[in-house]
Amino acid sequence: LVTSSTSAFTSLGSLKVINEVDTKRAALYDGILFHHQDYSNGGFGDFSGLGGAQSVPQVGERFLAEFKALYGDKIIMAPRAWAYIGYSMRGTCLLSANGLVPYDYENKKAVIRPIRGFLGMTPEEKDITSVDKAIINGTWFTENMADKPVAIISDKMAKGLGVKLFDTISVSGFNFKVVGIFDDRILLEGLKDLDDLGLTIWDDRVPGYSGRVSPDELVIIPYKTLLIMCKGWIVSVAIKFKPEFADKNSIVQVAREIYKQTDGFFPVPLYMGIEGTVWNLSPQSIVTIFGWQQQIVPVIISSMVILGLMISSTEERRREIHVLSTVGLSPFHVAFLFLSESITYSVVGGILGYILSIIMAMLGGIFGAGGQLNYASTTVVTTVSIMMIAILGVTVYPVIKASRMITPSLERRWKISPPKGDIWEVTLPFFVTEDEEADGVLSYIHELLMGHLAEDSEIFRLKPPIKLMEQKDPKMHVRALAFESLLAPYDLGITQHAELLDVKSMETKRHNFSLHMKRLAGPRGSWITFGKEFIDLIRKQVLLWRSFRPDERVEYQSRFRDLLLKMEKENAKGEGADKNE
Repeated sequence: LVTSSTSAFTSLGSLKVINEVDTKRAALYDGILFHHQDYSNGGFGDFSGLGGAQSVPQVGERFLAEFKALYGDKIIMAPRAWAYIGYSMRGTCLLSANGLVPYDYENKKAVIRPIRGFLGMTPEEKDITSVDKAIINGTWFTENMADKPVAIISDKMAKGLGVKLFDTISVSGFNFKVVGIFDDRILLEGLKDLDDLGLTIWDDRVPGYSGRVSPDELVIIPYKTLLIMCKGWIVSVAIKFKPEFADKNSIVQVAREIYKQTDGFFPVPLYMGIEGTVWNLSPQSIVTIFGWQQQIVPVIISSMVILGLMISSTEERRREIHVLSTVGLSPFHVAFLFLSESITYSVVGGILGYILSIIMAMLGGIFGAGGQLNYASTTVVTTVSIMMIAILGVTVYPVIKASRMITPSLERRWKISPPKGDIWEVTLPFFVTEDEEADGVLSYIHELLMGHLAEDSEIFRLKPPIKLMEQKDPKMHVRALAFESLLAPYDLGITQHAELLDVKSMETKRHNFSLHMKRLAGPRGSWITFGKEFIDLIRKQVLLWRSFRPDERVEYQSRFRDLLLKMEKENAKGEGADKNE
């Protein structure tokens, strides 16, 4: 019942949270970088959203203006924009001031590579990434150049074109004045943003989004110029916090605000530079269970009921536990028996409760009492498992108590005592309390011995006859099945005289069984080795007596009288033959 109610009234839900993840990478600056996930679909547009396919988030000039109005006194913000030109996957040619494309006629190849696109940057970029360190001639963009047709090109491009500072270059019909020349190597390798990628534009010739074009395949122009002249798009935004505001709490707070404003549970990559280390800000889903609070009391009550049942069962089965001890089970074995019983209860109860919860949900739906139950939900598995664990948990004490009813020995397994010379006496871990049952045991062992008359018998071969010897005194009554046997392997010639003794104490009326063996022929070492197998066989067969049904035991007891008469006749014949000889 508790399992069914737990399954029916407990539900599973998920909560989305934003966590900070330390990447262990060095940060170029203390601040925030967020950029578009899929560069090939465009960047952040004013009204198109990420990738131009979503209605939100609206991350464009309007968002940047609002964000700067809120945090402008704490941060330095530098958006970046891209624009691809020329043919797809091929680019376009770059012209010098004379309108010529440089060509090496001697080697029959172009001096410079085609241009892939424009990279639009703001004057504030140098205050964030120190990109101006790559300038080897000229200057970085200033405020009065923010919307002018000016450009910064690589030194390799300048050499190929034969262009100097303040010369004019032409790209796809646009003319730009060169105000700076940068070192290719520094821009490509020396400046890595918080996402561990270079500052150049994405290379659409390379699979994935981590490829970047070479610095001599692009032209850097002012950010506003790119948006106006080339209709480019905003791809990433770098934000650097001023030193007095560059603490972890402030950076994380602003980053979370960006997530909120950009509908951050879409996969928008966002990176934070905090105290010289790069952190990621990424959404994660947390699974939570609703309604479990109402199930605590029923679970406790049901656990206590199961505990009471197991304790009472342990007390009622005290005699059974002692019987298990008699047949050789250790405390561990008894504990495992009771534990397996509780496992059965938990599994059967869990399955029945699960089926009952389905029926309850179906009836509720018929009478309009509620919604639908997802029978294959992880919630159902979780709740049923909790109930099973609770049932197993409360059975620990009864299991321990049952195991302590058995007096543990120092040895956890039965061991055969060593022989003394050629005599080997072994006490079997078995006893009975009734004379009729002892008769049945002797009849059963006699049948076992007679089954080993064949020459290829395993473990031992019987040498008939089997004699029944008996001796009484005021303290005990002793009966014995005496016989000779050969031990396998038979080519060793190991012969022994063995007696299975039934010793009844006249005081306690208890029949104890033991095995007495005497070596007659064969190597002593081999007799000890293979004699253990003989002893183990007799021990196991005696212990099997407890597994017989009552009618089978009665049948063996009834055979004992006939067996006694038969053995007396055989003994008489044997004595007559000895006299004739």
